[in-house]
Amino acid sequence: VALKAKINTESTFIFNEMRQTQTGGDVLADFSSRGPSRINYDIKPELTASGVTIFSTVPAYMINKQNPTDYQYAYKRLSGTSMASPQT
Repeated sequence: VALKAKINTESTFIFNEMRQTQTGGDVLADFSSRGPSRINYDIKPELTASGVTIFSTVPAYMINKQNPTDYQYAYKRLSGTSMASPQT
């Protein structure tokens, strides 16, 4: 209980560069794999997910090397398989 009393539970998040981004729907990203497969001519991909310009967290030290604990800039829009995977 004494430890809990010393913890600051307030946080403030500021998104300075937050803006709405719209992309066309039902379009496969240019970096996605396509079919048909040469082995059995299956149409690929069988499963797709959003993976283009996803607003997500990034390690703060990658954005602001001089101040790696400044989490104000720890958010970024990224694209790729690593952004689609959490949604599937």
